[in-house]
Amino acid sequence: MHICFFIKSFFGGGAERVVVSLANELVTNCDVTILVADESGPYRKMLSEKVNVVHFSKPSIARVLFELSNIQKKYQFDYLVSNLSHENIFSSIGCLFIPKLKLIKVEHNNLEYELNTTKGTFKKFVTKVLWQLTKNIGSITIGVSSGVADDLKSKGVKRTTYIHNPIELRKYEFMERRNFKQILFVGRFEEQKDPMLALRVFKRLYSIDNEYSLVMLGDGLLKQSALRYCKANNLEHKVTFCGFVDNVSDYYKNSGFLLMPSKWEGFGNVIIEAAWHGCIPVVADVDYGPREIIEDNTFGWLIKDRNKIESYVERITAERQPFNLELVMEKFSSNFASLRAAQKYKELVISL
Repeated sequence: MHICFFIKSFFGGGAERVVVSLANELVTNCDVTILVADESGPYRKMLSEKVNVVHFSKPSIARVLFELSNIQKKYQFDYLVSNLSHENIFSSIGCLFIPKLKLIKVEHNNLEYELNTTKGTFKKFVTKVLWQLTKNIGSITIGVSSGVADDLKSKGVKRTTYIHNPIELRKYEFMERRNFKQILFVGRFEEQKDPMLALRVFKRLYSIDNEYSLVMLGDGLLKQSALRYCKANNLEHKVTFCGFVDNVSDYYKNSGFLLMPSKWEGFGNVIIEAAWHGCIPVVADVDYGPREIIEDNTFGWLIKDRNKIESYVERITAERQPFNLELVMEKFSSNFASLRAAQKYKELVISL
């Protein structure tokens, strides 16, 4: 069995990391190739040396239309697992010319929001039309949560299922003596993750108690706006910008709360990672993933009105509720461990 994953590059966020995690697990008993438009990016060094990486002649995902056939002939993979909406559109068209290649598409987010990220009114219109035309090309479409899968069904995708993202759950390391006045933000500095709302929440926290501090991990287009906001509000000495970080474990272990005011989330890997290390997630209850992870506020808090700053503040400043550590380990190990997700992908591939 030879599986090929298709992503734009090794930059980005959850989708790219998911592909690397799955490839590393599956390569132990399958042939695995990753096809990219650009093979640079921080996740590249996390990839097993056993995984073959192939890149297009030019750094554009559209090249899959012209180069997929020759690449498939050369490497003889049986399955193409394409990730993210724009890549899925091009993969669907490219696979029309390779009848024997089985296409599996993976959607990682609320589709409406994802397609609306296309810049330019005309490009956005064309993208939506192409998605409609290609939505049922391929063997099956996977949603990374049941909510994403239901969203796909509601939009007319006939063959769908869901498999939760794989999370690399290492040895449990819970630190009781952590700094509960240190708040953590982990994510791209882009519209979806809404780092500016995180800063406004922190500004309110700091006005209540100046012992609070905020650590922000990630990069993106809104980074400069965030820096200007801190300077304008005299928060520079209390907000630390760390950029992209390979290993977030120490930040989780030393922070009291994960602040996640996203506008939309297909899943939300960082929620699991934070809770696994005892860092309490305070998360906007948006479509679709967070509510599938945080059940009844057992090991984190869902904020119903994501724009209401006081709701986040109230949860963070309230008396801290202890984690049910056994429940965290049991739920996460059985549902989200990378080995389990890889096994589900393998079983799905075999069934096609």
